[in-house]
Amino acid sequence: MLKNEYVDFTLYKRIAVVMAILCFIASIILSLSVANIIQTQISGKGDLYVRQSSGNTVDIAGAKNATFVFNYNREWDSEKNVGSSEFILIGAKGTPEDQYIVKGKAAGHTVEYAASNIIDSFSGSRTFTIKLEDTGEDFDNLVLMRGNMTLIGKVRSADSEGKPEDLEDLFAKGELAVREYINVSSSRDPAEDWLGFCQWVEEKATERAQDQALPQPA
Repeated sequence: MLKNEYVDFTLYKRIAVVMAILCFIASIILSLSVANIIQTQISGKGDLYVRQSSGNTVDIAGAKNATFVFNYNREWDSEKNVGSSEFILIGAKGTPEDQYIVKGKAAGHTVEYAASNIIDSFSGSRTFTIKLEDTGEDFDNLVLMRGNMTLIGKVRSADSEGKPEDLEDLFAKGELAVREYINVSSSRDPAEDWLGFCQWVEEKATERAQDQALPQPA
């Protein structure tokens, strides 16, 4: 025989209200997050090694007994990572230390361009924009280089099964002019959206309340 029992929904209502408030506050914090900035400028004559990196990018510049100018700017927050680097080298002797390397990884793609053993004059720059959106990730990357160098360039992705796939594999040596541009996007799995956790908790609380409201065996 079944017996109807009174179920107090107050607790579940309170949980739902609290979760809604927390999710609302979290969304406001994300939307109002202030961008972070880093800027580096260095010039001179002599030896240089500088490495700038973020979770998605790396910029390296080096010189051995040469005249150099290096500039780096990056701005980032919870939704984007935007930056650029510029390197000018004069009087390089072709040593391994005379180098300019840029790397980027986003939207399921990896880009790496490395100029080493630079001789005499060289100019190089890189700009990148990485956007984190509700629908996925967007990666925009431009590399420019000119000079006498040994150059290695690679662009990698992954196939439909997630296995590494080489989209570009480049080697060059001598007096070169280089332009490499990539703009790619990737879709985000809805399960990776942590804000979706809020909706999941509310749904579970509602289901639990409904189960408790069902008639229970005597």
